[in-house]
Amino acid sequence: MKTNQMMTVKIGNFGILEIGHKTMMGKVSQVLEMGNRNRNRKAKNLEPIPLKEILRKQDLWEFIISRHTQLLRNSNCGDSPHLKNSHSTSDFSPAM
Repeated sequence: MKTNQMMTVKIGNFGILEIGHKTMMGKVSQVLEMGNRNRNRKAKNLEPIPLKEILRKQDLWEFIISRHTQLLRNSNCGDSPHLKNSHSTSDFSPAM
């Protein structure tokens, strides 16, 4: 199957995520939502973490770029012209 079908995955008592069966990736916003709903966070009177704050984290972008690069190497779409301009983690800095 060439299409990345979305699977529904239950993560313990935290919640449900939609994850691509080929990419094995989900949405950061769904993970963040689960974390912000977490009882431990509420018990400690912690404020919800906004998505904007997570997207500022260099580690997240390094992971996303690394995973994207790995997927490109393993796919048959390496000759696609829009994929030839992939950035490496060394020259990337989120502009937020």
